[in-house]
Amino acid sequence: MSNRPDSDQRHQLSTVLHLPRDTIESKAWTLSLSPPVTLGGASVLRRQSYGEKEKWRILKNLTIMGFSFTLLFTAFMAMANLQSSIHNEGNLGLYSLACVYGAFLVSSLFVPPFLLARLKTKGTLLVSISGYIIYMVAQFYPKFETLIPASLFIGFCASGLWTSQGNYVTKIAEEYAVLKNLRSEIVSQWFFGFFFLCFHSSQIWGNLISSIILSGFKTNSDTAQQLNNTDETLNFDHCGANFCPAAGGKELKTMNGNKTVVDMSEKKAEVLQMQILTGIFVGCSILAGLVIFLGLDSLKRYGENEAKIMKTKWNSLLIATVAHWKNPTQLLLIPLATWMGIQEGFISGEFTVSYVTCGWGVQQIGFVMTAFGIAAATSSLLIGRMTEYVGRPIMFLTAAICNISCFITMLNWEPNPNEPHVFFIVTAIWGFADGVWSPQIRSLYGTIFKDTREAAFSNTCLWGSVGFIIIYLNATFVCMTIKIYIYLLILAIAMVGYFTVEFQTRKQKESLCW
Repeated sequence: MSNRPDSDQRHQLSTVLHLPRDTIESKAWTLSLSPPVTLGGASVLRRQSYGEKEKWRILKNLTIMGFSFTLLFTAFMAMANLQSSIHNEGNLGLYSLACVYGAFLVSSLFVPPFLLARLKTKGTLLVSISGYIIYMVAQFYPKFETLIPASLFIGFCASGLWTSQGNYVTKIAEEYAVLKNLRSEIVSQWFFGFFFLCFHSSQIWGNLISSIILSGFKTNSDTAQQLNNTDETLNFDHCGANFCPAAGGKELKTMNGNKTVVDMSEKKAEVLQMQILTGIFVGCSILAGLVIFLGLDSLKRYGENEAKIMKTKWNSLLIATVAHWKNPTQLLLIPLATWMGIQEGFISGEFTVSYVTCGWGVQQIGFVMTAFGIAAATSSLLIGRMTEYVGRPIMFLTAAICNISCFITMLNWEPNPNEPHVFFIVTAIWGFADGVWSPQIRSLYGTIFKDTREAAFSNTCLWGSVGFIIIYLNATFVCMTIKIYIYLLILAIAMVGYFTVEFQTRKQKESLCW
């Protein structure tokens, strides 16, 4: 009896697999279709329909996703790194960043399913990118009435962006693992590692662009040289660990304390320089959307259940996310997800102001953060492979040691322009650690919570946003030394929770083996 599907079955296959009917008819099916094809067998049939080059198509989609995010975050991350320094009147820059992640926190509970139900994954990505474009345009007129609404809007869009990205990369990793007969967990680590290589490289390009464009800034090293020529010496003892927002970073005094040398609030880019920089970043954001629109395949090709998404209610993810808090494993991982946001926000929102701007000059932010981007990008690529051999716990422990060593250095070092190498060493070590945290935490959530992945990724976004908000709100009234000790405590709690989860997971696997 022939196993070739009849006309009705071919029509059903075409509908289920989202493939043209002539493609279905041209396949030499060897699959037994008794009982008839159902949605439950759709994934098997879909994978058997793939051509020889499907694995390359999956890699193409991963590359397109990574390149688009490189363009998008070349603009956003470089601009975010500058916010607290160039928009310091009334702490506008810090408040705008707090609004971004506050909106991200709230919207991550209900915006993703609302968008996915109507726009699907690719459409959600495109609409979300529009929020970043609007935020960049608002930089042309950086006032409270323009920047704060734009910050809220980009926060709402970011939740859709990152939920769609997480689902897309995880899904194509699963498909690739089946095609190559590999463990999906390993392929997921590779794919997220490559994606975050692209993502972190945006720190390199964005910060190089901003440093070149903003070359008109007068730096503290310039001021120090002028003082040396007049037998004066700058005192940087209020920078670094001694930096307090109450002082506002407004004064750098001579050693004898009787002369104010420079007012940091005057260190802003000229209007023309900022408009050129903003124009470049608007162009990068628009190009990111075009890359997704023209180059990325819809997830329908890989079995995205469109019918199920259409029935999803706007509050379904909110309910699922809150219900996820009943899971003891989720509760143990909350500090780790929060730490992910804290460590990302600290290097861009705290270190750049208290150490780089105060101790060396705002012009140097881009160059210093380029070191962070290089280290994070390299780490993201290598860690995915290294984790396969040494295990995730070793990599997380290494990242924690890197962060702790940086904190210890920050507590004992007085930043100044005569020690530029220290700025680069600290940011490079921090970047290496970030290259571990960002992809591995997301991969961890995707593999542990396979049956509740959307709720798990939503919790990652939510608690990561809490970490960012902690950073940006503390930045306005808590001194650096106190903040460092608080962040060290959160890191310690996060590591205890993580290793508890690893221990429980291994116990469960051992019990299954027996």
